Amino acid sequence: MAHHGILTKRILDVVQHTANCPLDALVEQCPGFTWNQIFLEVDRMSRLGQLQLMDNRSGICLNIPSRKAGGKALTPETPVGDPEQRQRKERQRITGGNDL
Repeated sequence: MAHHGILTKRILDVVQHTANCPLDALVEQCPGFTWNQIFLEVDRMSRLGQLQLMDNRSGICLNIPSRKAGGKALTPETPVGDPEQRQRKERQRITGGNDL
């Protein structure tokens, strides 16, 4: 899975240097990887909060999310935490702590 890390770094590099980076432009900047490989990695990274996807008139654009509280930027090594725990906290926030 060495290609996984290489692709992650390449995506971050391209998006950091291209504001509102169109997905098609990212694909052009990642020779040696298929559209599917790039899309799957972009999807994974967006779910981890490493990329922000935006749909505009010209298609899907990518950005690096703004820094989180505490000034730490998310990196491929940043732990995200337990998804179920985040869902419980979000559910509690929405319901005011009352289970539905």
